[in-house]
Amino acid sequence: MKYKLAAMVVALCLAGAVWGLWDLYRPFPRFAGREMVEIAPGSSAPAIADLLVARGVLAHKGPFLVRYWIGHTRHRLKAGEYLFDRPLRPIDVYRKLISGDVYLYSVVIPEGSDRFDIARILAERMAIDPDDFLRRTEQASLLHDLDPEAPSLEGYLFPDTYRFPRRVTADTVIATMLDRLGLAGGEGNSRPGGAAGGSRGLRAPARKRHAAPVRSHGDLRGAPCPPSHRGHPSE
Repeated sequence: MKYKLAAMVVALCLAGAVWGLWDLYRPFPRFAGREMVEIAPGSSAPAIADLLVARGVLAHKGPFLVRYWIGHTRHRLKAGEYLFDRPLRPIDVYRKLISGDVYLYSVVIPEGSDRFDIARILAERMAIDPDDFLRRTEQASLLHDLDPEAPSLEGYLFPDTYRFPRRVTADTVIATMLDRLGLAGGEGNSRPGGAAGGSRGLRAPARKRHAAPVRSHGDLRGAPCPPSHRGHPSE
């Protein structure tokens, strides 16, 4: 009797493992369509799984959580805003979240834009506080080795099309724009220990090439200012 009971338990465990493995690699057939899901910083794996089930991304949370628990010592689920626009297997949803494949918003900075134009665009597109952006771009210490006489970052914020995640910070935007200028400037006098994101090959003539007329801080008065959002460390 004991052997039969043990055999039944083993058989049930094997059947459950086979079903779980099969379900892990099967797309959710009743996926409704486009879903934008935001994972809040600090969310637990069970809470994330519940959210994905509630939004119709996963059929149920079991296979997703099993895969997470198997690899949680090496990989972590990352916070952010994710777009699901097609049926995905639970294993693919897991891979998307551990890789941080978040949705990116396009931000176009036209040629000739100055700091005040950029601050307004970022406020409209990414809800970055324009006062915070202007205050940070007044810190010309980032250009100390390249242009020690620069009063601000005016002219070094490269006009281009950028892609940023939701809740991006002003510091990240500035570092990205400086880095883009370095990539576009080719070989030049790079400054040691660049800003976060790296500014490589910056050249002094670029400041004159991209500079626009300086306007007073008061020019921003009356412009819409959405609330500023801050990013948080990943879960």
